[in-house]
Amino acid sequence: MPPRNTIAQLATAAALAFALTACGPAYTPTLTPASPSAGADAGDGAGDGSTGDDGAGDGDATDGADGGSDQADAEPSPLLPVWVEEFTLEYAQTETTRVGDRIAGLVAVAGLLNDDDYSQEVEAVADGRYWGIIHTITLDPSVDSAAQAESVVATLDEAGWITRESTDTGESTLTALSSSEQSDQSWFLVIGADLSVEGQSVVTVQLASPNIP
Repeated sequence: MPPRNTIAQLATAAALAFALTACGPAYTPTLTPASPSAGADAGDGAGDGSTGDDGAGDGDATDGADGGSDQADAEPSPLLPVWVEEFTLEYAQTETTRVGDRIAGLVAVAGLLNDDDYSQEVEAVADGRYWGIIHTITLDPSVDSAAQAESVVATLDEAGWITRESTDTGESTLTALSSSEQSDQSWFLVIGADLSVEGQSVVTVQLASPNIP
C-alpha cells in the first residue's frame, strides 16, 4: 500500500473504525429511515392486450412497449449492490469491491491526487463476518471535500441508496446509507469528508457487505 499523508492516515483510521464496526451489518440507525421513491407499477396494462378482440397486434405492441419501459425502469443502478441467495465470501468481496470502486469514481477526477483503497474480511460486532472496503481519496486542496461528499450522497440517493443519518462535527462530515430496507440483505455505506486540517482535502468511501453465512 503506498504511503499516505498524515491526514489521510487519520481519516482512514477513523473511517475504518466507523464503517467496519459501527456501520457494519450490526449497525442500527438512530434516525427514521428515508423512504425510497415509489417505482412505476410494472404490471400496468400487462393483461390488457389479451382481452382485445380486434387489433390484437396493436394492443400487444403497446403492452410490450409499456412492459419494456417498466422493465428498463426496474433495472438496478450500477451504483447499487446486488443481493443473491447464494451469498458467499467470494461474492461479497467481488460485489463490494465493484460497488466501492463505482462510488469512489463519483469523486471529482479533476482534483484527484490519490485513491488509497483497502479491503478485508471483518468479524461482525454480532455473529458472523462481512467484507469491508474503504477508499481514502486525497484531492487537490482547492477542492471542497465537504461539497464533494455531499454531491456523491445526492447521486447515491437518486440511484436508490437510503440515507440513514448524517453528522457534521465541523472537522468532519459523515453520511450513513443502506442499499435496502432488508437489513440482512443490505450493504452499509458511509461517505465522509475530513475538514480537520486546513489545506488538505480528503473524502472517504466506506462500504460493508451483509453478513456472510
